[in-house]
Amino acid sequence: MVVKTLTKRFRSYGVFYEQIERLGNIAIYSLKHRENTPVMGYDVVKICWTTLERYNRAPWKNAKAMPGNPDDVVETYPNSSLWGSWAWSFNSYPKAKTWFNQVCQSEAAKVLKSVPIKQKGRERND
Repeated sequence: MVVKTLTKRFRSYGVFYEQIERLGNIAIYSLKHRENTPVMGYDVVKICWTTLERYNRAPWKNAKAMPGNPDDVVETYPNSSLWGSWAWSFNSYPKAKTWFNQVCQSEAAKVLKSVPIKQKGRERND
């Protein structure tokens, strides 16, 4: 199985996206009308995953099919139905960065809570 990572720069629906920062599956993207124009906003996103087979069957996708094994994993930008739970928009970088840090801390806490902890010779799961 291969993981096809989300590109750092891409265009979608007339908007140019560029990754500014990423930690695990959390990222900040700047949004511009064109590559060399001023930033019009920032998205903080939890990057999603799907199989290559499902990605290539997506009805909204009008690009050529991505080559590879149908079981390969493809990272995707969250769709509009996930806004508010997997993605958020901001008009300034400081606001986006603050939210990015909060989401990273929240996701790290979830991971740590799910990891079994060994204490004094016995294992416990909080």
